[in-house]
Parts: sequence; structure tokens; C-alpha cells
Amino acid sequence: MAGVLTLCFGNVVAQTHDVSLSARLLRNIDVRKKGDVVNLISVTHRTEQNPNSLRFVENYYLRCADSSEMKLPSKVGDCLAFDYSEVGGFWDAQVIRNVLPFIVSKGYLTDMRNEIEGDVWEYITRLQNYGLQFKDPLLESYICGLMAKILPHPLLDDRPTDLNLFIEQSTEVNAYTFPNGTIVLTTGLLAALHTEDELVAVLAHEIAHYVLDHSITNVSAEITRQRRAEFWSTLLLGVTAGAEMAVAASNEYYVPGMATVGMAIASGEIASKVIDRLGMKYNQEQENEADRCAVEVLELLNYDADALSTALKRIAVLNKMERNTRSFVASSTHPELLERIRGCGTPRDVRDKRFERMVSSAVSCTAVLKYNVGRLRFCEQLLSQNIANGVADVDDYLLKARCLMSRCEMSEVGEEVLSLLERAGAMDSLNLNVYSTEILARLRLQQNTEAREHLSAYIVRLEEMVQLAKDKEWIYPLNYIMAELQWARKTQLRLSLM
Repeated sequence: MAGVLTLCFGNVVAQTHDVSLSARLLRNIDVRKKGDVVNLISVTHRTEQNPNSLRFVENYYLRCADSSEMKLPSKVGDCLAFDYSEVGGFWDAQVIRNVLPFIVSKGYLTDMRNEIEGDVWEYITRLQNYGLQFKDPLLESYICGLMAKILPHPLLDDRPTDLNLFIEQSTEVNAYTFPNGTIVLTTGLLAALHTEDELVAVLAHEIAHYVLDHSITNVSAEITRQRRAEFWSTLLLGVTAGAEMAVAASNEYYVPGMATVGMAIASGEIASKVIDRLGMKYNQEQENEADRCAVEVLELLNYDADALSTALKRIAVLNKMERNTRSFVASSTHPELLERIRGCGTPRDVRDKRFERMVSSAVSCTAVLKYNVGRLRFCEQLLSQNIANGVADVDDYLLKARCLMSRCEMSEVGEEVLSLLERAGAMDSLNLNVYSTEILARLRLQQNTEAREHLSAYIVRLEEMVQLAKDKEWIYPLNYIMAELQWARKTQLRLSLM
């Protein structure tokens, strides 16, 4: 789309968008005959006064290469079959066929859209305030680049919002798009995918819901909706309770410094209420339409056309393993995953190390969330992926060691546990968790002499850090170091009596 031109004269306001489309007529329109092919160069939106009344109406006109103009038919799909060679033209055709007739019929529904946008930002703010946003500038920039490739220019309906990204800390394998263009991806989803093609497929599906304005068509202005203040105050109570439970919960093997899962669970509890309120419970026709769009986008961008089928198959396998009945996207009317897989192509078991490395931070985050709800084998699988790809950090090595210690006989995994801890210590020699975990590991292996030696060294290190923390006036690290020192001294005493 080359440009936009706005004209105001008399009682007509016109805004023109350049397009590059051809269309074959499916029936006679004005002087044109069925079967004729027209080249479209622009779409003009005019707010005009109805000559038979004082009301203003919204109309759209299609300008052809021969400078002639056609008024947008009420049922575009029955009149025009579009042809395009690039993804921008594809989305232009979808808007002309599906969105512009709705605006002509119902108007832009500005008040409702503004109310919904306020709801969206209220929800996003809640997620941020309760620590549910996952931040990784490199990963976010990468995904935003893919989104810009999928939807390269503003939409023809003059929507003032643009696509933006929010990554949520959650084990849920989920993605959803708010009516204002905010795409939410969970870390669980990113960890479940293994190629860029699969991520593009999921993004294209979500972007299709946004472009086709599905949520707006699902919300009727006549439906009585709970007032925003009342809705969010009620919702906030649920979030607060969930957050407090998460903070109060203890985990014997919790690694300080890592994110907990409690608040992510809280967001999962409330997400369905928000989805209901914002018209995001798509029916089967809307889901299938978004799938078809995603497959065509994959082809236009030269990605694997079966990538959506592959992504859905991965999600189906994970859901079965986790006994999870909620599917991407969570909706009571969502088609069964197996049905969608068949309709989107043939899944393939492919992996791209470059992509897996790019999403490794989300993999680590999801592993922690899995660990804190006792999904130790799933946690190990995720961590092993990062380790195999050479992108594991100290917490990845440490957490995998703790998983093995929690669920296995040490006689079987002791050597691997000590190797993991050695690699973690080499990456961060000051990490207190490496010290304490190795002490426990050697005790489990009945290497009592080595355990006592490590414990004595650990106490010396903690005492040095206590003094350093006091000198630097580090209040919170000092509290943690003192707690560790207390544990270490008690443990030393107990071992001396054994």
C-alpha cells in the first residue's frame, strides 16, 4: 500500500488508500460483465450525507486502473474473486471482503472499540503489576520483526491501533489476540515450538483474528455489559488472592532468583473471563477462517505450508501428556485440535537449532514454572534442550541437577548431577545455590567427608559475603545470606553428631 490521502469537502470526508489487487467479477456489476478482470489501485472511504435524510453514512469505493470507480458491494465475496502476489495484498483483500461491509452496515462502533481498548490495557496493566510479563528484548524484537513481516502495513479500515506484543510467564501453551492488536504469547507456547515456521503460523492465525475483526463482530452493542470499574474490581480480588497464595507457598527445592508459577496460574484463572468480555470466544467458522489465512500467509512468505499443522500437533501432544483440555486458543467453542490438524496440512517433526536458541530464555522460564508445580520430567526435557543447544545458563544446569535429585536414585544419576553442578559453578563461582546443592548431592551419595569439606568452605564463603553485604548496605541480599548461613551452621552441627 503506497500511501493514504484524506480529502474534506462539502459534507463528504474521504480517505484513500493505495492497493495493488486484481479481481475477477463473479456477477455483472454496473457496465462490467461476469468474468471481467479489473485492476484495483485504491480504496476510498467516504463519510457521506444520505440525500434522503440528515444522517451520515460510511461508504467505500474501489478505484480501477482505468480511473473508473465501483461502490463496494454489500456481499463482496459473492461479487469479486481477488488475486494477489504478496502478503500485503492478501490482507487488503481480506479487509475488503470481510471488514468493510460490516463497517458500512454497522458503522465503526467507536464507543464500543474505545471501551474495549480500555479493558485491554486494564488487563495488560494487571499482568504487568503482578509480575507476569516476560521480558527479553532480543526475543521480543525478533518476534516483532516476524509480526511486521506478516502484516507489513496499516489496514484499509483506518483502524488506529497497531500490532504489539506481550509475552506472559505461563506454562499454558496458548496465544490470543486482543481487539486492539495486542498479541499475547505464553512462554509455554514459545517453548513448545521448534521452528520459525511454526511461530509464524501461530502469529498469522492470531493476526487473522485481528485483521478480520472477529472479536468486534462477536460483541453486540445491545448486550448489557458489566461496567468496567465493577468488572475489574471483582477480577482484581481473584488476582490478589492468587498472588498472595503464590508468595505464601513454599517449595523445598525452589531456586532463589527464579520466577514462581503462582501468579501465572492466577492469570490463567481469569483469562477466560476477559476473553468472554472482549468477544474473543471464536466460533468454529472463525477459527477455521483464521487457520486458512495462516496457511496462505505461510505460502506467500515462502514458509512451510504445513507449519500450522505441525504446531498444532505439538500442542496436541503436550496437552495429552499434561492431561490439559484447554487448547490454543482457549474457548468453549474451539474446534478439536485433531480436526484442525487435519485441516491445516500434514505435521512434520522438524527442529531448527537457531530458532530454539532464539527462544531459549522462554524455555528456561517455562522450565522453572514446570518445576514449581512438580512437572519435573517436563522441566528436564526443556532444560536438556537448552543444554544440547549450548545456550544453558547457570540456573538451567542447577535446576536440572535438582530435578534429578528430586525424582531419581542418586546411585543412578549422581555422576550426572555432580557434572551439572560443576558446569554451573564454572559459570558463576559465587552462586550460593550451587554450593548448597552440591553439599546435599554429596550427602545423598554418602560422600560425607567431601560434603563436610564443602560445607566448611560454604560457611567461610557466606561469612565473607555477610561482611561484604554489610559494607555495601545490601539489605535484601544480606537477609538471604544470613538465612543460608544459619542453615549451613545447623547442618554442620547435625553432621558432626552423626
